[in-house]
Amino acid sequence: MAIRILNTITLLYFTVFISYCLGQGQGYVSYTNKNGLPSNNVYSIKQDGKGFVWATTDKGVVKFDGRKFTLFTVEQGLASNDNFSMLIDSKDNVWLYSFVAISKIEPTGNIKQFGNTKNYYSYFFLNSKDEIFYSVLENLNSYSNKGKYSHYIIRNNSVININLPNNFTTSYAQLFKDDLVILGNKTNNKFENYLVESNSKISLTNLYRFDFLDNNKTGYLAEIYLDKTYECAFSQHNYEILKKGNRYISKKYPFMITKKSNSNIIKYNELLYMVFNKGIYTYDINKDKWHPFLQNPKATSVLIDQERNVWVSTMGNGIIKYANMDLMSGNQKIEIITGESIKLINGLDKSHLWVVTASNEVKDMKGVKRKFYPDLIDLRFILADDKGNVYYGGSNGAYKNKKLIEQFGFKSSSLFKDSIAFTTSFGINFLNINDIHPFHTSGKTQMVDVTGRYYAVLLLMGKFYAGNQDGLFFGHPQRKELIPICLDENEESISVNGIKMSSDSLLWVATEGNGVYVLKNDVVIRHFIDELLDANIHSLKIDEKNRVWIATRKGVNLIRAVHNRFTVTGYNSYHGLPDDYINDIYCYDDTLYIASENGLARAKVADLIGDTVRYLPPIHIEGMKYLNQHWYKLDMTTNCTLEHNENNINIEYSGISFKSNGNIKFIYRLLPDVKEWIETTSDNITFNNLKPNSYVFEVKAIDAIGNVSKKPAAMRFTIKKHFTDTLWFSLLMWGLGMSILFLAIWNYLSRRRAAIEETRRIEKLISELKLQSLQAQLNPHFIFNSLNAIQQFINVENKKAANDYLSKFARLMRLYLNGSDTQFITLSQEMEVIKLYCSLEHLRFDDKFEYKIYIEENLDLDEYKVPAMLLQPYVENAIRHGLVPSNNQNNYLNISVMSMIGGIHCIIEDNGIGRSKSQEIKKSKISDHKSMGNKLSNERLEVIRTLKLGFIKETISDLTNAQEGPCGTRVEIFITKANV
Repeated sequence: MAIRILNTITLLYFTVFISYCLGQGQGYVSYTNKNGLPSNNVYSIKQDGKGFVWATTDKGVVKFDGRKFTLFTVEQGLASNDNFSMLIDSKDNVWLYSFVAISKIEPTGNIKQFGNTKNYYSYFFLNSKDEIFYSVLENLNSYSNKGKYSHYIIRNNSVININLPNNFTTSYAQLFKDDLVILGNKTNNKFENYLVESNSKISLTNLYRFDFLDNNKTGYLAEIYLDKTYECAFSQHNYEILKKGNRYISKKYPFMITKKSNSNIIKYNELLYMVFNKGIYTYDINKDKWHPFLQNPKATSVLIDQERNVWVSTMGNGIIKYANMDLMSGNQKIEIITGESIKLINGLDKSHLWVVTASNEVKDMKGVKRKFYPDLIDLRFILADDKGNVYYGGSNGAYKNKKLIEQFGFKSSSLFKDSIAFTTSFGINFLNINDIHPFHTSGKTQMVDVTGRYYAVLLLMGKFYAGNQDGLFFGHPQRKELIPICLDENEESISVNGIKMSSDSLLWVATEGNGVYVLKNDVVIRHFIDELLDANIHSLKIDEKNRVWIATRKGVNLIRAVHNRFTVTGYNSYHGLPDDYINDIYCYDDTLYIASENGLARAKVADLIGDTVRYLPPIHIEGMKYLNQHWYKLDMTTNCTLEHNENNINIEYSGISFKSNGNIKFIYRLLPDVKEWIETTSDNITFNNLKPNSYVFEVKAIDAIGNVSKKPAAMRFTIKKHFTDTLWFSLLMWGLGMSILFLAIWNYLSRRRAAIEETRRIEKLISELKLQSLQAQLNPHFIFNSLNAIQQFINVENKKAANDYLSKFARLMRLYLNGSDTQFITLSQEMEVIKLYCSLEHLRFDDKFEYKIYIEENLDLDEYKVPAMLLQPYVENAIRHGLVPSNNQNNYLNISVMSMIGGIHCIIEDNGIGRSKSQEIKKSKISDHKSMGNKLSNERLEVIRTLKLGFIKETISDLTNAQEGPCGTRVEIFITKANV
C-alpha cells in the first residue's frame, strides 16, 4: 500500500512538473539535440567574458552565440567527449574535467591537455590567479573508505604536484579564500576539515578548523561561498553560515530538499542560486530565506547571463532559457495562458475576454467561459457590447453570440451605444443592436447604406469613418456618400485596415505598409512609421488609459502621450513575447493580452514598461580565412599580410544577444574601400578580388530591438602588391620602355635586313642539304674507282698485288668510315687518307709514277678542319688523267703541305700530259661513264664557302716546258683556319 501511494505521489509530481513546463508554452526556449546540441544530457552551463555560453555534455562541449552551436570533441583535441565539470578563467580559457584528463579550450580554439585523472573525480577549482586545483585518487580501500590522493595545481600551463604530509588523508576538498584548498583529514573516526594554503612553494601551512554538520557523512563535497561578511558551506543535507568568522547559522535545508551535486553557486543581487534534487532554489543570506525558483528535478546547473536570461542545464531535456523571468520569485513576467494559436482577441473590461482560435472557435476566457462554433470559413473581427453579447463575422456571415445575423462577406465592425456598423463586400451596414434578429427567422437582408468594399469602420455619434485600399473616408449613416480625407499628399493610395479614436478625440488610422496616422479634426498631425517595429499593422487598440497598442508582424508597439509628446516603445520575443508575429492585442486594467500563432500571452504593463535595461550586444570576429586553391585560416593575433593572389577573404563573426533568439543583424564596412555601413543578416562575409592595400574590417551587431554594439569588432589585414605594381618595377618598366623604343627603331631600320637574313637562312638550309648530297655522291665515286682497281688485279691474276691492294683498301675504308659521321675531319686525318690512296694507286699502276709527300716540319695538322676527301679528287685527277696516260719515263707526283700566313698552303703537282691533252683523250673515247670527281669537289667547296663553314680556295694551273708545251698540272689549295 505504501509503495502504491509512493508511486502515485511520484507520478503526480512528474505530471505536475510536465504540466508546469508545458504550461509555460513559449515562455521559455528549449535547446535540444534537434537545435544543435550533441546530447540532451547537459552537465553544466557557463558564460565567458565575451558573452558566449558554454555547455558540457556527455558527447562534447558546445559554444553558443545565440544563432549556432560550435561543437568541440576529441576530434578537435579534447581528452574526452564526456566532460562533466567546467571552469572559465579571466582570460576566457575553458577548463574541462573528464575521467581521462583535463582539457583547456583557448579563445583561439586551440586545445591543450593536462595530467591524468585516472577515472576519478574529487574536486576541480579555479582561483583568481587563473590557477587550477584538482586531485587524483591513487588508491581506495573500500573497507575503510580511506583513499590516497595526489593533489595538483596547473600554473602557467604546467602541472605541479602539491606535497602533503604522509599521514594526511583526503576525504574532500574545496577552494576557500582564493588560494586555500580545504582538505578533509579523518582521525579517530571523525572528520576534521582544514584550510591548506598553497604558497609559492606549494607547502602545507596555516591550518584552520572548519566543521560541518555532515562530517559524519562520507563521499560528498561541500560547496563554499565567500563574500566580505559571510563564509558559507553547503553540504548535502545541511548548511552552515559564518558571519565575520563566527558561526551564524547551522541548519538542515527546508522543503525536504537535498543538494544532489556540486555546481557553482550563482549570486545575483542579494540571492544565491543553487541546484537541488527538486530544482533550483534561491537563498537570501541576510534573511536566511530559501525560496523555490524553478521546479525542475532534472536541472544540473543554472546561469544568469549578462542580459538577465536564466539558463538551466538538465539531464535529458537539454538546455532551457527563460528570457522574461522575475529573478526574485522565478515567475514569468509574460505568462503563456495557452499554447494554442490565437487569431483575434477582444474583451469587455474585466468581465469578458473573447478569443478566436485558428479553427474559428470563439470562446470567452473569463466569466462563464462560453464557446461558439460558427460555420465560417475565416473569422475577421470580434467585439462585445456592455450587455455581454459578442459580435463576430467573417467571409461568409456575421453572428451575434451563436446566432447568424446575415450572410455576406464581412470585413470589420464597430459599436457605438446601441448602433453597430458592419463592412461587407458590398458596402457598410448600419444596424440597431436591439433590432437584430437571427437570419433564419427574420428572412430579411439589411439595407446597404454605402456601396463599396471597405476593410475598416469606426462608428460615432451621427458620423462614421471608413477605410479601404484607396484611403480614409468619412460620412453620415443617413447619407449615401463618402468624403475622402487626405493622409499623405505624396501617396496616391494608402490601404487602411483599422480606425480607432482615443478619449482626447484623436483619430488613429492603421494601414498596410504605411504605419499609423494620427488625425485631429480630420487633419494629420503625426505619422508613425520609422518608429514602429513594422509598417504593416495587424491590429490597433486603445485601452482605458488612452494608451495605443499596435500589433505587427515584428512585435507590439506602445504609443503614449507624455506632456503633449508621443513616446513609442517596442516589445517582441526579445522581451519574452511568445512570437514576433502578433495577430492581435487587447489591454485593460494594466494587463496586456497578446495573440500569436504560438499562443495567448498575458503580461503586466508595468513589467513591460519597467524593463528598460539596455544591453548592447557584443560583437566578436571568430575567424578569417583566405582562398588560395583552398581556404586557409589566418592568425588573427597579428596584422595579417597576404600575397597579391590571396585576395579572396572570408570573415566570420558573432553578435551575442540571446534575448533576440537568433533575430540579430549586422552592419559592416571595409576601410578604406567601403566607408558606408552595410546591413546584413549573415554571420560571415566574403570579399572577392580585393586590390592590394591595407584594410580594416569593422562589424557591429544589432539586436532584435535595435540596440547596436558599443564598439565594432575590427580586423586588420594587408594584401601585398604584385611585383609589377612596385616602384622598382615601374623604373624597370620605364627603362624597358626606352629599350623597346630603341629596339623598335632598330627593328624598323633592320626590317629589310631581316628579310635578307631570312632569305639567306633558307639558302643556307638548301646549301646544307646540297652539301650532304654532294658528300653522299663523292664517297661512292671514290669507292667505285678503288673496286675497279681490285677487279683489274684479279683479272690479270695478280693475286699478291690484289691482296696487297685489298689490304690497303681496307685500311683506307676504315679511315674513311671513322670520319664518315661528320662532314669535317682534321687535316692530319686527310693526309693519312692521301698517303694510303697514293700507295694504292702506285701499286695499281705498276710503278708507272713516283710520288712524294712533303709536310712542313712542326706543322700541327690537327688544328685544321677540312672537308672529308678534300685533296683526294685532285690527287686522283693527277694520277688518272695526268700521269697514267703519259709516256714519260720519269713520271712524278709531288704533294706538299706548308704553312702560310693565316692558314695552310697545299700543292699537288704532276708532270703528266696536262689538262688539254687529257680532255682530248676523253673526247676520243666512247664511254657512258662520266667523271664526277672534280665537279663534285668544286660544288662542295662552293657550298662550304656559301655556308661560311670555312674558307678554302683552289687554283689550277697548267705547267709548260721551254717549247711552251704542256708538261703537267699544278693545283694549289689555300686553307684558312676555321672553327667547325
